[in-house]
Amino acid sequence: MAFLKRDGGLIHYEAQGKGEPLVMLRGLGRSSRYWLGFEKRLSKFFKVIQIDLRGLGRTQLPMKWTDSIDDLADDCAAILDHLKIKRCHFFGLSLGGMVVLRVASRHPDRCRSLVVANSSSADYPGFRIHPSAIKDIVWGKMRGRLSEAVLAHTIPPSVVKARGLEILKDWSKIEQDEPMPKEIILKQLLAAARFTIRGKLQGEKPPILFVYGSMDGLVPTYNTKRLHRLVKGSELKIIKGASHEIQVGHEAQMVQAIREFCLSD
Repeated sequence: MAFLKRDGGLIHYEAQGKGEPLVMLRGLGRSSRYWLGFEKRLSKFFKVIQIDLRGLGRTQLPMKWTDSIDDLADDCAAILDHLKIKRCHFFGLSLGGMVVLRVASRHPDRCRSLVVANSSSADYPGFRIHPSAIKDIVWGKMRGRLSEAVLAHTIPPSVVKARGLEILKDWSKIEQDEPMPKEIILKQLLAAARFTIRGKLQGEKPPILFVYGSMDGLVPTYNTKRLHRLVKGSELKIIKGASHEIQVGHEAQMVQAIREFCLSD
């Protein structure tokens, strides 16, 4: 395990593989362990750098109520400084996508390319989380079946049928090892609610690919489409049959999409 000292605590990160560096960032309430091995697939083609955001996983830097997506982006830039990496590729899922977009706006010289999956912003009206998902997840929490409710809205039904019990077991093990305070979810939601990108990516931008799963049951797909329209010159790709955890059940397709986009030069 590797850590970077920041004001107030330590940021956990891990690096593996060879090739051009690629930073991977997870979404709401999820540490890097929730990639469930997807990072190993990408490490065959990139030097993969996983980062646990503030308040999550093995990071020992609490997230404050006043922390923003900007602060999380600056943490990523600090880790690149620490590793002496001038520029790299970024892959962000959901809230992680907001962070990599903010890295691109605050530290554009550090970005070679961005892949943003199933993300959103506050730049336009509309639901950023499916109301039905909120209802089912709250009801699942009350019934002691939170993970099952999250599974149903983030993993495709065919994958749930084939691998649902295995995924729940993996999640349970992570939750036992990495207990997460409930307030971290609220703090991340607050930071996400304030996140905007309109007008932030000015001048020369890195190549940006927005990706969404056609069966995303957590974040309505129009969010990614609107982000694509907001960022001039960006590209858009759909992974048919994928859900919010866009890589689960579509690992090969996502590896191919990231490789083709980031290594196209």
